[in-house]
Amino acid sequence: MPAGELRRVADPTDTEAVRAAFIGTYGTASETADAATLVAQYERVREHCAEHPNQGSAAVASALDLPRPRIRTWVDNDGRPDAVRGLDRLTERGWLHLGWDDPTLRALAGLIVWTVVGGSLPRQGWTPAFSVADGTEPDIERLGDVLGLEWRQRHVDDDISGAEWVPARDGSVLGRLLAVLGAPTGADEGPSLPPWLLLDAPRAVRLDAARVAVRQRGTALDLPTMPLQLGLHRDGRREAIARLCRSVAPSDGEVRVDDGGNIRLDRRAAELLAAAPLLDGFLPR
Repeated sequence: MPAGELRRVADPTDTEAVRAAFIGTYGTASETADAATLVAQYERVREHCAEHPNQGSAAVASALDLPRPRIRTWVDNDGRPDAVRGLDRLTERGWLHLGWDDPTLRALAGLIVWTVVGGSLPRQGWTPAFSVADGTEPDIERLGDVLGLEWRQRHVDDDISGAEWVPARDGSVLGRLLAVLGAPTGADEGPSLPPWLLLDAPRAVRLDAARVAVRQRGTALDLPTMPLQLGLHRDGRREAIARLCRSVAPSDGEVRVDDGGNIRLDRRAAELLAAAPLLDGFLPR
């Protein structure tokens, strides 16, 4: 069956919701079972096999009233549904159980914003790609370090689109997770940041996320009152990033969208959002 409709979670710290939405991104070869059904059946099979280690696939299928062709490799050859493989990698990476004070969530929020201002996340293959502004390579390396990721570059010799940074391993797992957490995918239009990032996330999470946007899209201006500008073409993305920046700007700072559709930051806001390393104080995994 093809993958079901992409579900975004309202709370990234709701592990069960994240798990269910992540499973929903997988399709199956079965005409009668979606990915969630296969995961549940696989877990039943593994529990049964733990209690009856000497039973083969025929006996297990009969005991659980499941089609033997579906479960044969699960029992006899240690096979797994694709969604289970993805969940296993998600758990092994430490990306499933998220907390508001967790550097993992802060790094994921940074990559969500990076997808908005300078990245792509196709639903075909699910591997995200990030364009990196000159001089900000340490930023994406830092986010990768916190997530335990290594990067590789592609299109290095492409003078038109430029080089992109993609995960060296588990790219589709990361992409599926970013999508269910609220990162825009190739088919998305309109507002582009998840509500939890704008409304519920602690200031530390929002601050790192806003710094990603400013450092990737910021351009210095020769204006003493408004020294930094961000250019974003899509209205929904522009308004979302402006709102994120305002949420962490100093009380005496200003973030506004000018008549030309550019986000302008005054000196106080620019000093805060363009400075300091991302996730300062957190050690790499």
